[in-house]
Amino acid sequence: YYLTGPDTLTHKQVAELFSAELGETIDYIPLDDATLRENAKAFFPTQELIDGYSNMYQYFRDGYYNVQH
Repeated sequence: YYLTGPDTLTHKQVAELFSAELGETIDYIPLDDATLRENAKAFFPTQELIDGYSNMYQYFRDGYYNVQH
């Protein structure tokens, strides 16, 4: 199953699409790694999971998951 569409969208573009569909402003607020890690402590019980989440998100920021089908 393909879970992507025909376009590669930025986070900002996704927020704009949601805003248009919902009729209210949705802002994309980028997070630096330190802020992401601090916020992740509320959701992940171990440092290992926080590190994994941070690494995965870095792959997104670096464009490794930009795949079109």
